Amino acid sequence: MLISDNRKDFYDPLLQNRSHVLILVSHDLDSIAAVKIIRYIFECDHIPYTIVPIRTRAELQRAYQERRIGIRFILMINLGATSDVIDVLMPENDVQIFIADCHRPLNVHNVYSEKDVLVLCSITGLNNIEDEFQKIPKYEELFWDSDLDDDDDDVDVRQLSLEQLRKRNAFKKFETKRLQLMNEYEENSHYSYSTAMIFFDLAWKLGKDSNDLLWLVILSVTDKQNTYKLPSDLMKREMGYLSDSMQRLRNIRSDRGFVLNINRDDAQPPGNQQHSELVMTTNHLNISYEKDLNLKLYREWSLYESLCHTMYTSCGFKIWKLKGHKRLHTFLAELGLPLNQSKQKFQSMDLDLRQKLKSEFDEKKVKYNLPKLICYNFVGCRGIRQKFSASDLAMASRALLEAPGRDKSYNQKFFDSFDSLTWSNQDLIDTGIGLAKVQLSAIVKQVQLIIDAHLMSMMNNVLWYVIIPESTPDANLFCHPGCLKALTIYTLSAYASFNSKSQRAIQMPLVLITPDPERPGMGLVCGVSPLLALKECQTFYRQAFLTTSKRMANISDSWSYEESIIDPDIAYITYKDGHNFLHELSLLLES
Repeated sequence: MLISDNRKDFYDPLLQNRSHVLILVSHDLDSIAAVKIIRYIFECDHIPYTIVPIRTRAELQRAYQERRIGIRFILMINLGATSDVIDVLMPENDVQIFIADCHRPLNVHNVYSEKDVLVLCSITGLNNIEDEFQKIPKYEELFWDSDLDDDDDDVDVRQLSLEQLRKRNAFKKFETKRLQLMNEYEENSHYSYSTAMIFFDLAWKLGKDSNDLLWLVILSVTDKQNTYKLPSDLMKREMGYLSDSMQRLRNIRSDRGFVLNINRDDAQPPGNQQHSELVMTTNHLNISYEKDLNLKLYREWSLYESLCHTMYTSCGFKIWKLKGHKRLHTFLAELGLPLNQSKQKFQSMDLDLRQKLKSEFDEKKVKYNLPKLICYNFVGCRGIRQKFSASDLAMASRALLEAPGRDKSYNQKFFDSFDSLTWSNQDLIDTGIGLAKVQLSAIVKQVQLIIDAHLMSMMNNVLWYVIIPESTPDANLFCHPGCLKALTIYTLSAYASFNSKSQRAIQMPLVLITPDPERPGMGLVCGVSPLLALKECQTFYRQAFLTTSKRMANISDSWSYEESIIDPDIAYITYKDGHNFLHELSLLLES
């Protein structure tokens, strides 16, 4: 059931019962920001909770079974919306399940559940249940309320009455129409508004919002923007909402960043009124929305390295060729930037050069056909030393979440990312920035290898594909959903930049398969839409992978398939059968 008032239908029952809440949260930055906000709200009102990070469907089922005793309320963050959660969890009759999930399409059983499942989707001024219902088939088109028994199919037609025959024919027509509607409804996967925004809206209604919570939402939205998880129209609305919220909080004098300072004068006679004023504390978080360079981590890196490792500029200059490197050097020369300045840490560059960068970049973007070289970005500043762009901090947190190596468990990595969103954890933030640089470097090197070794091939003239060899040294980085998705999009963009005159390069999708060192014999498959359709943020891979997997089960006895609950464009498959899987997928797309 979709709920229209998150405070009345979700938070008030929790507040009245004060029963323990089991929070099941997905492994992505939007989920981490959302759970950090709801954790703050719960702690303000002393509502007990348990946070359990979830990566797979098996973990989801196991997490509930191990903690089901005494649990009356379950909150699922970026989990469960696309599946029938009652069928997955099989909870007790008195358990209420709340779902806050940006994945779409919503499962119709969750939508039309009477009381056990409640879906949070309303955001003041942005989204409501009427908007969601417009995209969902009507109840009467999906559920048959007649007294016709399913076992009637086994009954001899000659034994049925005329009325029963009419009902039987009507039911068959209904089933045909229902199947058609469901196929159309579930054909494409897409994303709705950021889940963190739902809980920030709740915090606002409860009078608990602040710049710190707003910054968490900004990181969530920025991460979804960087990973092509929101279409441009929704992104513009979210950016408008964030800007309005930033302005509203700036005008509230009682924000947590201010303290009451009473001017005391011992010479004043007793009884005189003391004057007071609000002063800003040194740890107050200031947020601004300003013009910025469209470069990854340039404040924490060198300008040269950032230009080489940002997808937009590296594909624009085609740095994988000698001619591209020369063009990049010419660009820096025209900016008046010596190589020794651009290759040292950005904060160590001459102040005069740093101050002129934005204006110089703005002047050259037309000449070098890079219109998005300057963009708008949220920047957070606390005190006089800590200043980060939302894009950089989002990348650092995601890098901590997907850190390579087995020295830490997935849960530890989750809570490292969780803690990095707190400004006081500077060491953890620095570690995340370092890991983000490692990820970007590995992606660029792998794209260079794919291009040089001609690893990108065409399958049946309907899709591009790449199979990463098992001997790849950075496979432990690419076996994580976020990094794998970034590599796939980067590869397709780089290939299209080298073949800009070929329509196939921008009109066909790319499917990339990489081995999973943490699960021997298994691999990850990731698909991205053609570049022309990438910004629409609608993909068909969830259903296409599932249908292809069913075909593969009839071909290979060793076939294994597992759907990712984090990203619908990613699935886990048997690595050795990867080429056969791609062949069957291409036949499906061709038909």
